[in-house]
Amino acid sequence: MDNIYKKDPKEYSNWEKFNPSSGYGQLGRFKTKILTFTNKACNRYNLEVSEEEAFYLFAKQSFFKRLKPIFLPSRLKNLYVCPFCKKADSLHPKNNDLSTI
Repeated sequence: MDNIYKKDPKEYSNWEKFNPSSGYGQLGRFKTKILTFTNKACNRYNLEVSEEEAFYLFAKQSFFKRLKPIFLPSRLKNLYVCPFCKKADSLHPKNNDLSTI
């Protein structure tokens, strides 16, 4: 299995703030811990990406970028940014379970 993280979580500042070890989840996040990137332009196409890292990168964006409505084909608002290409429109739960926290 490919490494699902671009960077080790310890390398990110405030990692625990957005991904606490207590398991607290933010509303709207998928319940799965692994996402698949479906953008063919990214070198991670059809490969696994960490849900935690993708959410962390989304949460670290400016307030206005987080408000910009980017929707998945399911019409759910996307709360993720690909760590590899920085796109925010093509991350999908690996297990196809679209249920959220």
